Amino acid sequence: MKKIKISKSFIIILSIFFIFFSYSFIESKFIEYKKIEISNTQIPKAFDNFKIIFISDLHKRLYSEPLKIKKVVEEINKQNSDLIILGGDYINYNKKETVVFSELSKLKSKYGVYGVYGNHDTWIGEDVLKNYFSKNNINNLNNNSYWIEKDGEKIKLGGVGDLWTGKQDLSKTVSDVNKDDYLILVSHNPDYIEEIKNENKIDLVLSGHTHGGQITFFNWAPLNPSRYGYLKGLYKFDNKEMYITRGIGEFFAPFRFFSRPEISEITLKSE
Repeated sequence: MKKIKISKSFIIILSIFFIFFSYSFIESKFIEYKKIEISNTQIPKAFDNFKIIFISDLHKRLYSEPLKIKKVVEEINKQNSDLIILGGDYINYNKKETVVFSELSKLKSKYGVYGVYGNHDTWIGEDVLKNYFSKNNINNLNNNSYWIEKDGEKIKLGGVGDLWTGKQDLSKTVSDVNKDDYLILVSHNPDYIEEIKNENKIDLVLSGHTHGGQITFFNWAPLNPSRYGYLKGLYKFDNKEMYITRGIGEFFAPFRFFSRPEISEITLKSE
């Protein structure tokens, strides 16, 4: 019987792959609580130190462990935030994954929970999503908007449908806003910023979708879905800013490499 010879090179390559996948699996569970400050002269004084928790891309898979989302909800509720914003992609593709909304219904903040749809969510239909939002105390931002009032002053919070699978209608968001008002827009896909760069009423855009690349090598992400290379963190433009969270979950498999899942705490600062 012939002996099979395994070369040292093959063993080394196999070891590298094993270490890579083992680390990537561990990193996907290692959630970072990230703090960001946004300063602007248009933020009313009543909203100085106003704390917003922003999460996106939970990607509840049919057979994924439920503890991760439960842990996220518990961590957020510890923070005693003023506002919670959800950036879409709560599920992957299956209607059975909508059990995620029962967990999200436990989120608590002083001024409520608001959210938009992501491209994965629309697979089950917008009417179904609307129903799940309503039943689980999530204010629907999909092509909709709300005034958030505090101590006699207010800011505007709006949202649009997903850039790939939905419609984007800003009319309800900008129609009753003056240039001096502070307006936050939630768009699941950051590429929408390219369509609203000249809209001077919007001050801050919050997005997800990219997962921060999910698998990255020295800030290069081979699987980045953004056509314009938007990846993660804060981007500044002439008249507005955009923050992209790395998200919580994963798309194709529970692996992340140098792109930890993220709960974003955004604190507004009135200059």
